[in-house]
Amino acid sequence: MLAYSLRKADFISVRSKVSMTIKKPLFFKPSNAEKAFVYQQTQDLVSAVNALCPVAVLLEKYSDKAEKESGYAVTFVLGDSQMNVLARSEGKDLLEVCISAKNQMKKKLYTMAQSMAESPERTKFIDELKRSPYLH
Repeated sequence: MLAYSLRKADFISVRSKVSMTIKKPLFFKPSNAEKAFVYQQTQDLVSAVNALCPVAVLLEKYSDKAEKESGYAVTFVLGDSQMNVLARSEGKDLLEVCISAKNQMKKKLYTMAQSMAESPERTKFIDELKRSPYLH
């Protein structure tokens, strides 16, 4: 599993957790093109939250013991030590999984903004989300 933090500006290795599922974690070193794509998707989230909180992304490659196929999991994490918002997606294509996780995060942020009471903070938050061209 790899973690990426925009504040540190480089990839760092993270110890993967032993899963209770049948998925076995594999060593994964993304290519430069994959790193660039993930960075681009992460930048989209940073612009959506207007750099108000740290953004991290976890990349995992796993092997499904039952099907003997490998896949990817991407988890975006927004927040700090007081609050975290997570969005995770899994699949066989890293690029599609990354886009899916990013879109899930944007939907969660939009839902959070809608659930807030009418306030200037809510209006500001919604305006920031609307500026992103990738919100569905």
